[in-house]
Amino acid sequence: MENIDRSVVFKALCLYQFEHNLPEWLKYAKIVRGRLDSRFGKFIEEGGNENQHLDGFLVLEDGDVLAKRLKEDKIVLDKVIPPMVEIYDEHDLLRYIGKSRNGDNNHNGQAKKARESAYVFDGKNLKVTRVREFNPNIKSLEDISFSHYLPKGFLSTKEEIDPDDPDEGIGLKTRNAIRLAVGYSQAGYPVKSYQIKSTPYSNAGMGVIAEYGGDGLVRTIHVEYKPNENLPFIPLPPGKVYDKFRNTLVAFKRIYGRDTKNGENQLVSISEGPINVSEILPSTLEKTLMHA
Repeated sequence: MENIDRSVVFKALCLYQFEHNLPEWLKYAKIVRGRLDSRFGKFIEEGGNENQHLDGFLVLEDGDVLAKRLKEDKIVLDKVIPPMVEIYDEHDLLRYIGKSRNGDNNHNGQAKKARESAYVFDGKNLKVTRVREFNPNIKSLEDISFSHYLPKGFLSTKEEIDPDDPDEGIGLKTRNAIRLAVGYSQAGYPVKSYQIKSTPYSNAGMGVIAEYGGDGLVRTIHVEYKPNENLPFIPLPPGKVYDKFRNTLVAFKRIYGRDTKNGENQLVSISEGPINVSEILPSTLEKTLMHA
């Protein structure tokens, strides 16, 4: 199994996905026709309705000039960008994100849980701040072909999904993540963007962790329900809810690159495999919650 990358932001998002989103989702999940679906409410459709039990958010990463540049370009709409907070590692970043999403460090002073958030991360100096959102009307970054920066059938098991189609394509936050990473990188600022999507992918009801760079999608991590009996699995502790999910969930990592063989230069998955969840989680949590 492949080890997880030590990137601070990417690892923090993995921690959030497996420490928070996965156990929270399993409280409300049930097995329906070979997939995990909501125990209550509407049917959770891949690429369609978002799973209300999952949190999703976007992180934009650069060196020490990004926050100022985003303000000047009117991409961050806050009248005043909150002060950058120093962090030391992915656990610090995870704590900051957790507090901000529970209202502890919201700069508007209101202790209100926010399911959708945006963060600016200074990867050079390891500092972070939360902003309201990134401007969805980025005039200077509108002329982008999303199908060039995403693989065919992105976040869908249907190959014919067109990322440029406004009706069945990608969501606004994903568009922003790609626009910002590609646009600023092409302008000489090596920007990365990271996202946890709450829109389900595959048959586990979970969203995807994604990283984008100057050439589009870089890597993803997603969870599948019982994809193959021979693959490694994530056993969960006994309990009224968890028992039925024992040995049935697998987390996969995909790496993307350009396929130059056929002349189309299409972005494709160049490697895929199960990941070792013990490389993501602290040992104490890994022993009690999940272990691949």
